[in-house]
Amino acid sequence: MKVTILGAGISGLATAWKLSGKQELEIIEKNSCIGGMASSYKYKDFSLDYGPHKIYTQLPGIMEDFKNLVKEDLMTIPKKNKIYVNGKFFDFPIKITQLATRLNPLIGAGCGLGMAESLIRKDKTKSYESYLKNNFGRGMYNLLFRDYALKVWGDPKELAEELAIKRIPVSGFADLIKGILFGVKKEQSAEHFYYPKNGIGTVCDRIVKQIEKNKGKILTKTKIEKINIQKNKVESITINKKKQKTNFLVSTIPVTDMVELIEPKPPEKVLNAAKRLKYRSLIVLTILVDKKKALDCNWIFFPSADIIFNRLSEQKSFSKFTCPEDKTALYVEMTCDYNDWRWNASDYDLFELVMRDLEKIGVLKREEVLEYFSKKARKVYPVYSIDYKKNLTTILDYLDTIDNLQTTGRQGLFNYNNMDHCIDMANKTAEHINNNKGKEEWKDLRKYFDSYKIVD
Repeated sequence: MKVTILGAGISGLATAWKLSGKQELEIIEKNSCIGGMASSYKYKDFSLDYGPHKIYTQLPGIMEDFKNLVKEDLMTIPKKNKIYVNGKFFDFPIKITQLATRLNPLIGAGCGLGMAESLIRKDKTKSYESYLKNNFGRGMYNLLFRDYALKVWGDPKELAEELAIKRIPVSGFADLIKGILFGVKKEQSAEHFYYPKNGIGTVCDRIVKQIEKNKGKILTKTKIEKINIQKNKVESITINKKKQKTNFLVSTIPVTDMVELIEPKPPEKVLNAAKRLKYRSLIVLTILVDKKKALDCNWIFFPSADIIFNRLSEQKSFSKFTCPEDKTALYVEMTCDYNDWRWNASDYDLFELVMRDLEKIGVLKREEVLEYFSKKARKVYPVYSIDYKKNLTTILDYLDTIDNLQTTGRQGLFNYNNMDHCIDMANKTAEHINNNKGKEEWKDLRKYFDSYKIVD
């Protein structure tokens, strides 16, 4: 059976890997390189990623996949995170000693009052904001969660509570205090992570070798024009104005893009639902630094509105082999809307805004900067708006009527997940196809995919 896969990011490649050797395979990728955001690139003496990546999982069997791919080049890295709150750096997860001695007493009192208020008065709107206020109190919400949501995803009043459930490693203030007093549970935060010696792109590079070994084909710089449906089946796809037959189509490209390729056109309600699903874009400003080390941790979160970036990380803290011994590289992440002022800003303007804040927090001096440049990606973060589930269900219900088509992966299922989840989804997608299972089993799998939680 010929299987065609759209997209050569981590989800598409991993699905192809697990199908290869059992099915005839062809992967179609519009860009010139593979791996998507989970890839690396060479720049002078540096091996750089598209922002920080780590390998860690609690899903059964997935760590074995990573180890089988990366082998002896997979390193164990002690994890150290920080968070910048109210002008100070705190370890993350937060320690009780730091809270007690370094947080402004008035802010601490406000957090306590907010928590007491939340026990009495509950907000029933089922939003990101209401969930966190109900579980952490107004003070803690304003301090740690509100502005970070505004930076990364948008107005927290308009975001679904599923986002908070998926992204916040503890379910409320009581869990937070338990973690502070007795240690964070392993299912909430890890003490270490894994990382390939020469960059995260090693994972996808090794997958490609497995696919090619099993006679799979990867077409880059190739754009699909149409998905042709006949009698509730994908009959062919159109590339370069030519139809190409396939027995099964797996899409890992954004589901909003995929439905627009279908001919004849899906019902209007499906197309409208796709238009209502939103993504945020990502800008990663990479700064090459003339010093051995810039941070004493892997990455730092910046939840407050007075700092333009969301997160700061150092490539050398993941692997010393990716940078020259006397130099390092910082990744500065800024989330934005596509085509807004940040997206359209020059590298010079972005750097000036970022440098102002880096100097303010005491991380970097201007004279230590060697050079800088940005990498931008459009549809990176699925936005879990209040009505996203309804719109996504409308789309998926329609796609379920097409017998030999599946949409999967982070982008294909609008599922906010990590690399390990993408591998798990790929494994289960391939197993589903190899065993010729039906749509009802696929619906059950989607429910399982929805249960993923992010482990920091």
